[in-house]
Amino acid sequence: MFELDYEAPGGLILGVNEVYTKAEDPFGSLSEYKLGVQTKRWYNDLNTRIGFNFSNRFKALGYYNFYKQDYAKTQDFTQDYYVNEFGVGGQIKILPKTWGFIRYHYGEQDYFSHPSGTGVTDDNDADHNWNRVNAGLIWDTGGKLGGELNFGYQWLDFDNAVDARNNKYHNVNTWIAGTSVDYEATSTTQLELNIARTPRTTNAARNEYYDDTSIGVNLQQGLPFLSKLTLSGGVRYSNNDYNRQENRRRKDDNWFADIILNYHIQDWLRAGVGYNYKTKDSNQGEYDYTDNRFMISLGAAY
Repeated sequence: MFELDYEAPGGLILGVNEVYTKAEDPFGSLSEYKLGVQTKRWYNDLNTRIGFNFSNRFKALGYYNFYKQDYAKTQDFTQDYYVNEFGVGGQIKILPKTWGFIRYHYGEQDYFSHPSGTGVTDDNDADHNWNRVNAGLIWDTGGKLGGELNFGYQWLDFDNAVDARNNKYHNVNTWIAGTSVDYEATSTTQLELNIARTPRTTNAARNEYYDDTSIGVNLQQGLPFLSKLTLSGGVRYSNNDYNRQENRRRKDDNWFADIILNYHIQDWLRAGVGYNYKTKDSNQGEYDYTDNRFMISLGAAY
């Protein structure tokens, strides 16, 4: 993991956030591919931005994002893809710690594996591109409010007419969200609201996608007389609404909850224990499951 967030006194803005993960676990991909099956894969997420702050009144920004996912076994080829996304945006100060913003992004997702004999080719895979516009508010750090209020609209177009089974691809136009707003109620109590929505394709071989919509709240609480301990927890609900109609249109309700106790050994070092709960309730019962996890963690920041 690498993160850079820099704003020079002269106005230059630079941001880089990269996370590389090599996994062999049963927790599945973002679209829950092979959930419950030990699967080797790696993925890399890169987000960058460059811009300029004009007299602390207006900011002009450019964005580039790159994501890649690659599975070890050929049989999992439908999950191999990379994403390139480019964007531009502007921010204008409307209050001492509050900015209004608007952004435009264009992106492409390419499924790059097409083993012979599978029937999946460049001419029928689920490659697609999108245009999206987002607008909202951003709060500077140091105030009661922080984070970003972010809503928008996306136009997603598939590159091919039909999939490997000759099912027609349907373009997607829908509202989207990427909101994360935190509120410092007291010096030891912080609340966070998250709202997210995006359309997601599931694999290279089918015309299947779903709208993923979620809302959640988190609480972080310092413990009285125990300044080195912090208790945090949250709950979240998400709905997955699939486009395919075979017997009946699939819809999933997902519930999440977690609680974590962190001990701050030093300002830069912490240890924690936690519990995570997740359950899926689908109108197609074969997708139902419940997942319980207990965690021990050690974290450092420099």
